[in-house]
Amino acid sequence: MEAILLDRLSTDRESSVSAASAPKKADLKRWQLSELIDVAVELKLVNSSIEKFSHSVREYRNLIHPGNEVRNKLAVGAEEARIAI
Repeated sequence: MEAILLDRLSTDRESSVSAASAPKKADLKRWQLSELIDVAVELKLVNSSIEKFSHSVREYRNLIHPGNEVRNKLAVGAEEARIAI
């Protein structure tokens, strides 16, 4: 998802970096996934239902990041594993 958004926003880089929700970094490759999502929504490249789904996927991705897991003392149990599958 991140690669697709980056590719799509890169095709019209000027509009992407000048969007109101765009971060100050001019290099799109350095944008966070949430920033890519927000700019894609603003530019109407994705609709609001995709926005909600994308942020859910992003939050799940962040949840399973090993550093985040250790810092926040997260424990993944059987129920979380079942939901992931």
